[in-house]
Order: sequence, then C-alpha cells, then structure tokens
Amino acid sequence: MALRHLRKYKYEDLIYAKGHTPRGNVHFKPKSAPARVRQSILRARSIELARVDDGVRALLDDMVDTMREMRGSGLAAIQVGVPRRLIVVEYGGTLLKLINPVITEAHGENHGIEGCLSIPGVYGIVKRPEKIVVKALDERGKRIKVEGAFGLARVLCHEIDHLDGILFIDKAVPGTIYKRS
Repeated sequence: MALRHLRKYKYEDLIYAKGHTPRGNVHFKPKSAPARVRQSILRARSIELARVDDGVRALLDDMVDTMREMRGSGLAAIQVGVPRRLIVVEYGGTLLKLINPVITEAHGENHGIEGCLSIPGVYGIVKRPEKIVVKALDERGKRIKVEGAFGLARVLCHEIDHLDGILFIDKAVPGTIYKRS
C-alpha cells in the first residue's frame, strides 16, 4: 500500500536533530505520487533526524512501496511531502534505506541521462561522480558506510541532492534537458 492512507506520525517519531521538538502530534499526508517540481517543498532543505524508531521505519517502508509502484530507482522523503533526511534506493538487486546520508568521498566523473519521479517525462544529461562513499544510519539506527559506483553512485547522488532542495535539472549539462512526449 504505497502511501495511500493518512498515516499519523508523532513528532517523537520524527524528532528534529537540533533539539527543536514541537509538542503534540503532526499529521503528514504523504502523497501516492511524488511531489511535482512546481511545489516549493522540493526546494526546501530537509531536516536531520536525531534517532530512528518505529515511525521512521514505517515511513521508510511506505517510501519503498511508493518507489516501486512508480518504478523508480530511488525516492527522498521530501518527494512525498516529509521534509526529513531519509532516502530509499533500489539498484542492482540491493535495497538501501538511509537516514541522514552524507557523501564523504567522490572520485572521477561520469555523464549520464537522468529523470525524476517529481518531473515526469523530463530527462537530461547530468555529470556525477563515478564513485562515491556515503555515510548514514540504517533503519536500525546503526552507522553504515555505502560505496557506490556508476549507476548506484548516480542514484545516491540524485536522492541526496533532493535532501538539499537540488533537482537534476539544476545540474543538467546546458542544452541537454528534453521532454519525452
């Protein structure tokens, strides 16, 4: 069930890393489809999480369902209307659920075609690192290191960019963006 229902998350479940924890409950109404580019939420910087708990794990599971339903390779929480530093990536038979991901190393360069679930039918050539190292928390709250090359590196970079309000069209090589009809 891909984010079709209203899920009630508590602020304690999605606690702010900086200690700004508003009181009460918050209702996130995740969308069944990722947010579109015109929506300003895609340009916002997502907030880090201080801990991982059942609410975060449920959100990650919902994101995986949505990503698969939309036939994507990755999805950031901001794309479903939740401004938290969470991404899910499925590439080469491996599923990654990453919390607070940070690229710590990047090597080489690779040009490739990218698209985005939030900008359907639009594609462009984007220069990305050939290899990267990402440090993050997994869904159990354990620190992990993920090494990615070529396609996996591209998907990780694309999703991590979403967490900072950056879209692939911002990084596309000039003159390479096109819309498939």
